[in-house]
Amino acid sequence: MSDSKLKSTPEAHQEAQQLKALWDSREHPGQAVFGEEFGIGSQSAVGQFLRGERPLSLKAAIGFAKGLKCNISDFSPRLAQTISIAAEPSAEYRIGDNASANEVLISQYSAYGAMGPGFTLEDHPPGFIKSWRVDKSWLKLNVPSYTSANNLCIVTGFGNSMKPRYNPGDPLLMDSGVTHVDHDGIFFFRVEQYGFIKQLQRIPSEHGMILRAKSFNPDYESFDIKSGMDFQVFGKILTVWRSEQF
Repeated sequence: MSDSKLKSTPEAHQEAQQLKALWDSREHPGQAVFGEEFGIGSQSAVGQFLRGERPLSLKAAIGFAKGLKCNISDFSPRLAQTISIAAEPSAEYRIGDNASANEVLISQYSAYGAMGPGFTLEDHPPGFIKSWRVDKSWLKLNVPSYTSANNLCIVTGFGNSMKPRYNPGDPLLMDSGVTHVDHDGIFFFRVEQYGFIKQLQRIPSEHGMILRAKSFNPDYESFDIKSGMDFQVFGKILTVWRSEQF
């Protein structure tokens, strides 16, 4: 959809009105500083978004949500839906007719296309593992607990932060049906536009529950995920097949 067509839609006008209402109700440093600090652009660009003269991009929406301490869905359900689609396994590799009655075809998980150009992994995988075809007895033996076979998908390990637990390029089996951190574990998630695979630990505090993201590699510092941050869980990592080169 072109910019001019989006500008004329009732949805686009409503987005701008809701964003402007949030802008007027929150404290901020002004359009020029805000645009630079939160990656939206110039003072002119911020003003155009607020007046509805320029359609909201995912990058701009993430910047506004961060700066105004709100969720993208508070002003743009359209872009919030775009982000939520990323939590679905790639349709190309879903369990389907190509698998026999005793087989399960486990998909590749892909967060790129639906997330748009604003989504960035902390490091890029060295290629992708596209799919596994396994029989149900293997699944029962190796993956005893998961929400649904249709929610199982493969994430190709990226970055060095989780060494020695796994290496870049290792296949990680993820349950995309787990989208909330109700207990400690390893999760694939994003904070703003950045994707991570980290151990998440629930830590109670006087201000509520804090999630602490921890790496297994001591060279990487832990960080806290607090209320108000633009945070989304894609799924829980159930197991990993760690590679070794000889």
